[in-house]
Amino acid sequence: MITRRIEAARAGTRPAGDGPADPPPGAAPGPPAGTASAQPVDGGRHCWVIDPVGVPGRWPGLLTQWRRTPAGGWCGLVMFSVDLGIGVPVLIQAWLDADQLEALPPER
Repeated sequence: MITRRIEAARAGTRPAGDGPADPPPGAAPGPPAGTASAQPVDGGRHCWVIDPVGVPGRWPGLLTQWRRTPAGGWCGLVMFSVDLGIGVPVLIQAWLDADQLEALPPER
């Protein structure tokens, strides 16, 4: 599976059945304005992760992908590090609803 993903990445494609499908024609090109990104995510975008299940709080994260939910909303694939009190940070990757992701202010 990993080899297939590496080969596909080198070729600039995504293997069939690997990850969410592209949005159907006519679908909005990205999540609603006011969330962590209103356009496709190229290379990742820093954001705040707000109150994920099991680790409440506000955590710095990296948004890597958007997809539509079955209900027509948006969710984002994010990676974020949390402190669980075990002596080392834990890296989590999860799909979270758009309302749990907050854009960082523009750099000055």
